[in-house]
Amino acid sequence: MIDIKILFMTTDDSIVEIIKSHLEGNKLCWEIETCTSAKVALQKLKDDSFDIVISEYQLEDSDGLSFFSAMRKVANKVPFILFTAKSNEKIAIKAVNLGIDFYLKREGKLEEQIEELIQTIENLSDRRKQWGTQSHPKEKTKAINSTQIQILKKLTAKELSSELLFEIMNEVLIVTDQDFYITELYGRYIEIFNFTKGEMIGKPLLDFVHEDYKEFMTIQMNKMKKEPVDKFEIGYKNKEERMIHTLFSPKAFFNEQSQLLGIVGFLTDITVYKDIEKNLQKNEKQYQELFQQSKDAIYISTRSGKFIDINQAGLELFGFTKEEIYSIDIAELYVNQKDRETFQAIIEQKGQVKDYEVQLRKKDGQEIYCLITASIKKDLSGEILGYQGIIRNITERKRMQEALERQRDELEAFASIVAHDIRAKLQIISLHNLKLKGEASDKISNKIEEISTFLQNLLLMAKKGEILGETTEVNLNELLEDIIKKYQPFKSNTTILLEELPELKGNKMRLRQLFENILLNSFRHAKASQIVISVQEHEEGYSILIQDDGIGISEKQIDEIHYSWKKGDYNNLGLMIVKKIIDAHGGEVEISSKIDQGTTIKLFFPREPS
Repeated sequence: MIDIKILFMTTDDSIVEIIKSHLEGNKLCWEIETCTSAKVALQKLKDDSFDIVISEYQLEDSDGLSFFSAMRKVANKVPFILFTAKSNEKIAIKAVNLGIDFYLKREGKLEEQIEELIQTIENLSDRRKQWGTQSHPKEKTKAINSTQIQILKKLTAKELSSELLFEIMNEVLIVTDQDFYITELYGRYIEIFNFTKGEMIGKPLLDFVHEDYKEFMTIQMNKMKKEPVDKFEIGYKNKEERMIHTLFSPKAFFNEQSQLLGIVGFLTDITVYKDIEKNLQKNEKQYQELFQQSKDAIYISTRSGKFIDINQAGLELFGFTKEEIYSIDIAELYVNQKDRETFQAIIEQKGQVKDYEVQLRKKDGQEIYCLITASIKKDLSGEILGYQGIIRNITERKRMQEALERQRDELEAFASIVAHDIRAKLQIISLHNLKLKGEASDKISNKIEEISTFLQNLLLMAKKGEILGETTEVNLNELLEDIIKKYQPFKSNTTILLEELPELKGNKMRLRQLFENILLNSFRHAKASQIVISVQEHEEGYSILIQDDGIGISEKQIDEIHYSWKKGDYNNLGLMIVKKIIDAHGGEVEISSKIDQGTTIKLFFPREPS
């Protein structure tokens, strides 16, 4: 039994062979007759019955559209498909105006186009079965196609001028009949849906709507039967069942009896924009959470000095309500108006400010210390619109700093008084010691010297701010020879080798303290037989190396020394003094050591103290 009988107008027999090869194993029984002449084909239509006529544009004695006009006089109920490689705007518009049923372009891979053609024919067959006995399939097909023709004829030339228009606009044009079955497609439907035209034509539009939107789409389609509907967002699904977010703009057409003929809908893929919108909403939510949960004040203001937005921490900082703070001039919050002017000058010159310290005033008049970190906001033309930033209240920190400063001043004064008192007593002891002789007298002198050095170190540690004072060129050889002469008698079993050293620019008194502390530390703890003092010259400055061959220091002890420098631990006062003086000269100190192999202290001095 033959299911579909087709008359195929073509001058290319290979197309028919490809179609037949694709139909092998098909559920429907097809019979295809071919013809190259329009005259012969018209006679066949008079003598026999065909379910579908397919024609190329270029025929032996005519063209496809002229043949279609002649065919309608002898077989006006047979569906006609123009399947042609001859594709241009004028032919497409003429085909629509003549009322052809389907217009399929042959472009790209021929086999894919054949598949689309077969799919279109099968959809026509499926719909014939759905219509059943309600009317003759050919009459129903004709009614559908007449609907399509009426709809398309009502479209402006601009709307149907070229498929390229829809491709450029990332759109699909969908034409349906009065029952919302798809009758034609233009544009980027393959890219968006991943279905061919043949797979979509003849199917209900609702079949391609995502499950989440089917109920909504049914409501919209019922509205379209009665009245115009504005464009709306709708989710379609592609071949892989993935949702495609679209903007659908339907245009309904009605006959003289106000019955729906069909719709033409412009469908725009907005999936990318919906994803961007979703990400923006997520980012906005995160920003709002950060904005509101921040313990620091976050604000956005105009250039002229009005708050546009400020978080809860900002309201609490200044003590205003949101309504109040939006009405005030920001300049009024500054204790010193020049600070506001300086802030604006810096931010507009550099585009940002970081940790700008300023005194601000709360609603109740209380003055607070704050750090402002902010940047400018510009429009597209580069014009400054305002500022956005963070205000951190550092009032407590400032109070603590001031309290520490007062304590340091008191400590320095107290230490100076105590040191002066002790020195006076040491001088008396020293005078009495001059009357004594022998080993006991030497030990007393040694201890007096140690106490004097300790007091000197104590005063230095208590001193705040700049400790260098005046700097001069210091001859290190002379300085160290004097120190060695002074202390070596107390450690006669240790040999000190002093190489030629450079002159350094620094404070002679502080450098003396530095080297005295290092050498005394070696004398007391290293148990060294030899100490070598040498120099390494660099482009940036000098490294003075003090190396001994003593018992050495463990890695753990070195780590503890570094930790004490970092935390300001005074357990090793001598090395703390070394660190403080070398830092004051803009230099660095390094300690390296191996157990039973000795210790090296490396002091780097820049050519100019920083």
